[in-house]
Amino acid sequence: VRLLAVSFASGLVLTSLEALWQPHFAGLLGGSEGRTLLFGLIMGGNFFAGMAGNLLSTPLLRLLKGRHGLAAALFQGLRGLGLVFLALQVAPVPAILLFWWVYLGMGVVNSPHATMMNAEIPSEQRSSMLSLESLVVYLGSILGSAGLSYLAEQTSVGVAWFAGGVVLVLSLGLYLSIDALPGREEKRHVSSLTLVEPDQTADAG
Repeated sequence: VRLLAVSFASGLVLTSLEALWQPHFAGLLGGSEGRTLLFGLIMGGNFFAGMAGNLLSTPLLRLLKGRHGLAAALFQGLRGLGLVFLALQVAPVPAILLFWWVYLGMGVVNSPHATMMNAEIPSEQRSSMLSLESLVVYLGSILGSAGLSYLAEQTSVGVAWFAGGVVLVLSLGLYLSIDALPGREEKRHVSSLTLVEPDQTADAG
């Protein structure tokens, strides 16, 4: 249930990023020449940041001795703080760098999250539970698209992203609570043998 709650929060926030980043950066860039090229650069950077985050997760997990919950909590919090600081930016360059940081954090979180989900689900229930997680992410994305987009219209994109960043920071507590559960040592051992490489196109969040 805790992992599903984090998936819901991540789906909510990711949708607000994808729906609002173009109008937000258009406002920051103003009438800059080559704005279309800059948008392409930003999107390309997102892709490579996510890949880099996924690659970073492996040595990070070794450093933390297989504590997937701690690794996910750490970068869920850093990702949320990145989004909070992004919401406060008024200059394009730091905003772009923070935007990429949020996607890098997502890439790091995806792998330990998927591995914990894999370890928690009995093999005979895996297909149905993964389908349920996809549904939860979808519901989060609907709420994010409607709720945070409405908040952005009534206030600003920055306010909506600030709220999303707070949601991510708060959700790190769910990962920490999973890491602290009795019997995690045994599940860490299982997880270390079944490290899951997530789909880069989806935010398992």
